[in-house]
Amino acid sequence: MRMFTGISRVSWAIAAALALAVSGCGSSGESGTGAAPANKGPPGAKAPGRPQSDNMVAAVSATKGGPPVEVKFELRERPQVGQPVDIDIAVLPVSPNLERVHAIFQAGDGLDLVSGGETAPIEKPADGVPIRHILRILPKRDGIFVVSAVVSVESASESLSRSFSIPLIAGQGLAELAAKSEVAAGQAPQGRPGAKAR
Repeated sequence: MRMFTGISRVSWAIAAALALAVSGCGSSGESGTGAAPANKGPPGAKAPGRPQSDNMVAAVSATKGGPPVEVKFELRERPQVGQPVDIDIAVLPVSPNLERVHAIFQAGDGLDLVSGGETAPIEKPADGVPIRHILRILPKRDGIFVVSAVVSVESASESLSRSFSIPLIAGQGLAELAAKSEVAAGQAPQGRPGAKAR
């Protein structure tokens, strides 16, 4: 029982960290309706050069070394089950010698990717100038999910890909898992007064 309680605390800590990250990703007051230069990319791609919002959060990179790109994101609203939600993405080149940048996004289990599955290839991206993109996803159930991004980068000397994860809490998040953990730990689940542990 003690080990399961530890796992429960770890689950709560992860859920709390993700909740803080997502709540910090609220709307920034930018409506996105301002005029922007014409873009030859697919729907969902935005022209480079639009400044990043202060509310953007860094996506988690699986690479320990400093990648030649960063990915940041911002949720326009709290994700709800069965409701499409837009995620503003900024792919930020952090190397002056890049020839090409291209990103592909994939929704994890429990999510549908509605639009914006990839960016248009950007030739000779400017160092430090964000490449804006809009990703629309549809949560299919409550829970904590991940949207994956694979960013391919080409320079004169090499081609490489970097993977990033964008965490997402939809609906009630881990409510059911938390209730099961409380029961296993011998506590009455919240919202069910008088429930007894077995």
